Amino acid sequence: MRDDKPSTTAAIVALGRALYADAPEDFGPTGDEHTEALLSPAMRAFVRLAKPLWSVAPKLARGAFRVATFGMSEHVALRTRCIDDAIERAVREGCTQLVTLGAGLDTRPWRMSALASVTAWEVDHPATQKYKRARAEVRPSRCKDLRFVSVDFTKDSLAESLARAGHDASQRTAWVLEGVSVYLARAALEETLDAVRDRSALGSTLAFTYVPRAVVTRWSQGQKSIDAVTRAIGERFEGLLEREDARDLLEARGFELVSDEGTAEMASRLMPGIDPAGVWERERVAISQWTDRSR
Repeated sequence: MRDDKPSTTAAIVALGRALYADAPEDFGPTGDEHTEALLSPAMRAFVRLAKPLWSVAPKLARGAFRVATFGMSEHVALRTRCIDDAIERAVREGCTQLVTLGAGLDTRPWRMSALASVTAWEVDHPATQKYKRARAEVRPSRCKDLRFVSVDFTKDSLAESLARAGHDASQRTAWVLEGVSVYLARAALEETLDAVRDRSALGSTLAFTYVPRAVVTRWSQGQKSIDAVTRAIGERFEGLLEREDARDLLEARGFELVSDEGTAEMASRLMPGIDPAGVWERERVAISQWTDRSR
């Protein structure tokens, strides 16, 4: 990963969100007018050329974006909407802090009005964060306060880094671990979840995405093809999880599973009419609540 560029996957996910920024309500838009500014010139040019299609022929737009992104744009729109809803619910229930782990080019602090009373921390690899801050900090955030924390999840202590940045472990926190677990080896993932547990007050929530192994085999002729691609971009898949394994990881740390949805469930609830079989990923979103202070 170069110091002057975000991670490749962060850029691809941002492209998917930007393509759906102007989608009609019944197509499950994310309402994200900020992501475009974070894209590379080439991606930004593509989005500006493509987005007007929503106002002319929305069904054609959805089909075209699905083909162009292998269904990724639809999946990103679904995943983003699902986690947005979880964050808004967490804030209504008393969470005064938001910590986004592996924030990438996410723009929630800039676009979610529900965060007006919330202090937010963006935690990410120094290279991606450097790129993002150069483009995003000139934009006013909608949070009460926004703080950036540079962390390499494979080397640095997340708990110590957050403590130094002023995170208050005695206050409820809404945690987001979106699109990250698949890139973490098991030990690094467990250490990250341990830090979340140790810095969670009773009633905190965690939105956690994970990728089952079966997803990877659907993407290609087999695991080797995916390994070759992810190695080439320097972002290898390390942490494929089955549903039971993900549940056990969370529940072992005192998080009660509230919901666990795959693409099909999210689509039927948030984007009626979508064909889940055409969506690129089958990543799941698990929403959990911290209920047990025992260690």
